Parts: sequence; C-alpha cells; structure tokens
Amino acid sequence: MTYKAPRGACNSCGVPHSQGRLERLLRAGTFTVTAETTPPVSADPSTLLKATESLAGLADAVNVTDGAGAKSHMASLAAASLLVQVGIEPVLQFTVRDRNRIALQNDLLGAAALGIPNILCLTKFISGYLILVSEIN
Repeated sequence: MTYKAPRGACNSCGVPHSQGRLERLLRAGTFTVTAETTPPVSADPSTLLKATESLAGLADAVNVTDGAGAKSHMASLAAASLLVQVGIEPVLQFTVRDRNRIALQNDLLGAAALGIPNILCLTKFISGYLILVSEIN
C-alpha cells in the first residue's frame, strides 16, 4: 500500500510538494510540454476557457502570465483557478515587481486554497529573458 501525502505535504527532506501532475512528471524525468496563455482583458471567463480548451490533453501544464504587456488583464490567480476548475493544470506566474511581500504572501495562500499546484515567480522580463526570483526572505 502506497502512502499518498496530503496536499502541501513535505517529503522526508522537508521540501513541500505541490501534488501537481507537472511536478510528478518532472521528478520522474519525463519530457513535458507546457503552453502559455494570457488572461483576457475582461472579466468574462469564456474568453479564457475558449482559448485554452484545445490545450487539454496536449500540454502537461499551461502557464498563466501575469501583467502581460504591462497592462491590466483578469488576475492571473483568477485565470489559473478557472483552469483548475476545467481540469487544466496551471503554472501561475507572479511578476513580483508589482507586489510587496504581504501581497505576494496573500496571493500564494490564495493559490494554495484554490488548488493551484504550480507557481513561477519572476522579477522582470527584459528583452526576451525571464529573470527568476532566487530568494524571497
């Protein structure tokens, strides 16, 4: 009988696991495919769902951008939650340049509560290069 750790549980090294499919595939060394979507410039979820429905079963996860083009869109947290509801595993992107520590912690707690298993934190996007957050105190 195999023990299945509860959501957010840690392994023996104390490293939290997302319980997401993408993490399991990556840990197994499986070739994975991700796609990317930008939340709509509206509150209408059908726009997002229509744009991503063809990715179900093709992409192992779908990155949900945050503040794309430095203009207002549906919150990436809300968009990622909508994808979870229809069975598409999201990778929720947070551009931390737009959030203070408390706002970032609030969003991370919200993502966990909504069942979003994957987070990608970025500090900025410059000329085609993503800069990853290396440490959050």
